Amino acid sequence: MLPGKIAYRLILIAFFLLSILLQANSLWSFQQKKEEKKKEELPRFFLGEIIVTAEREITSTTATVNEITAEDIAASNATTVAEALRLLPGVDVTVGNKNEFAVNIRGIDQSRIVVLLDGMPIYEPFFGKVDLNQLPVDNIAKIKVVRGRVSVLYGPNSLGGVINIITKKGASKPSTELLTSYANGNTQYYQLSHNAAEGRFSYLLSSSYGRSDGFPLSEQFEPAQNEEGELRNNSDYSRFNIYGKLGYNPSSRQSYDLSLGYYRSEYGIPPDIYASKPRNWRFKDWKKYYIDLTGRVVVTKQFSLQFKGFFHKYNNILDSYINQEYQQLDWESEYSNDTSGLVLFSTYRLNSQNRLSAGLNVKRDQVNTRDDIGYPWARYRQTTVSFSLEDEMELARKLSLVGGASIDLLYKGDVGGLAASWNPSLGIRWEVKPHFTIRSSVSRKTRFPLMHELYSSQYGNLELKDERGIIWEIGGSVADYSNLSLDFALFWNEVSNLIDLVRLPDGSRIFQNISKARMRGCEVSFHRSIGERLSLGANYTYLQAKDLDLNQYLPFRPRHKANLEMRYAFAFGLQLTNQITYGANSYYYSGATRFALPSYVVWSIKGDYPLYGSLGVFVAVDNLLDQDYQKEYGFPWRGRTFTIGGKLKF
Repeated sequence: MLPGKIAYRLILIAFFLLSILLQANSLWSFQQKKEEKKKEELPRFFLGEIIVTAEREITSTTATVNEITAEDIAASNATTVAEALRLLPGVDVTVGNKNEFAVNIRGIDQSRIVVLLDGMPIYEPFFGKVDLNQLPVDNIAKIKVVRGRVSVLYGPNSLGGVINIITKKGASKPSTELLTSYANGNTQYYQLSHNAAEGRFSYLLSSSYGRSDGFPLSEQFEPAQNEEGELRNNSDYSRFNIYGKLGYNPSSRQSYDLSLGYYRSEYGIPPDIYASKPRNWRFKDWKKYYIDLTGRVVVTKQFSLQFKGFFHKYNNILDSYINQEYQQLDWESEYSNDTSGLVLFSTYRLNSQNRLSAGLNVKRDQVNTRDDIGYPWARYRQTTVSFSLEDEMELARKLSLVGGASIDLLYKGDVGGLAASWNPSLGIRWEVKPHFTIRSSVSRKTRFPLMHELYSSQYGNLELKDERGIIWEIGGSVADYSNLSLDFALFWNEVSNLIDLVRLPDGSRIFQNISKARMRGCEVSFHRSIGERLSLGANYTYLQAKDLDLNQYLPFRPRHKANLEMRYAFAFGLQLTNQITYGANSYYYSGATRFALPSYVVWSIKGDYPLYGSLGVFVAVDNLLDQDYQKEYGFPWRGRTFTIGGKLKF
């Protein structure tokens, strides 16, 4: 239980936020006519961002931030969010034993990273992850990745950072787009979208379908116990997605958006190619339904409010088979999970140098699961609540200071118990010269145990403590100086009470708080435009990720990683994009013995050509050198892959 004084203060904070929201409508009515008469030009905002004005965002001021635009995505051959993120500094995209693409940020895995869609969490509640390969990129306006001092306004569980995927809105000029592509393994993709805006309303409608017989392995791949080569065993899939967004803007100071979506897929899970007892698993059915509502009201020039409400439903059926013929069923597990919540956010400008923000995040997760047909259903519930306050001050001599704190709570539902954590953060930014700034920050972050770690019938442990991390960073940037942009950062992260699956002496396994980990390193990135046709970008990451208790490297985290991108636009219309990624050796352990996964170089190239009018075609080659490599032991990546496609816009 919380001490009485803290509980009392939490109640006061909740009452204060609720009172503000209840009065918002009347305050708005009072101010509307006065403000509309002045006809002030208000800044635009991007839906989904925590800070909604065009001024410098609190979340970006003292953090390391990368943004991937729709143009960046189109220039590469990325068809999913996972592929779009692969070239960022400090970011490594991997695929594990469930064929789920996931992201490590500075050595911290995705279960400790907050993934948002338009500012709302989209990770599945039981396992705490989202397969980034399920998210098509066609409706994305930009992807924002925040590392270092992540704002307390995002709530708990952001040890590694935040990935915010921001979708497009309907434009004033109606447009329709049709995209299709074909690749090795009879891999097909089709996408149709339409958007428009009329008066106070806007809308976007989109649907996509993809299927594949599987991805090709490198010709250098040597057959293994559970993999013969050519097309990867059990890597086929079919995916269907439909999405819609309706926007309503009654005035320049109000905006509301309603989003609805449906996703369904069936796919295989490629086995560990070396395992003596491989998992012969297939998702027979994987469905998700969701509805999101967002709104923003600018009450006065100093005061604005934003709310977000969401409900996401997951229905999944996982089949396990006796052998790799996938004919005789061993067991069939089912999940029927949902997550819902509310985000309330307000900003008040105290004066021209000081802005205060307050937030309330509430997320309720409910899981219904059974291990096999005919087994009883197990039901679990939990609620996460976060109260946050953050202040940004502009000091003398072009200094800005950001300080904040949150109180994060986890209520464990029917099993009882309340976990609480106090998480402060502080950052400073100094504009040394008009094009040169430096920044430094330190923050404490909490990651509560996942429902799977707490309640799993096989491995769960209700006694788990929350993971706690100290996140430190110092960095700087040169912006738009002689067509050059440069960013660098030194980081040091320490996480205690790290949760992992432990094998006990009797052979059983259970989740336990076992160790303390340290992730430290540096990132350097630059971009330079040379003339109107050529642009160059490169980044390098050094990472040392260690289990301090065992004095071992954390598995599958390469110490060195570098990316290079070159784009060139020819006078006759062809745009050529080259992307090269280098990953150094990474390590893993079997008992006390250390093994290494070899380094790799992956070169991909794409050419886009406007064939006629609004019709364009493209050709892409991924892994041009046909490198045979693994990022996680036993799970080889795809070899050389050719893709052709076209896009029609009218």
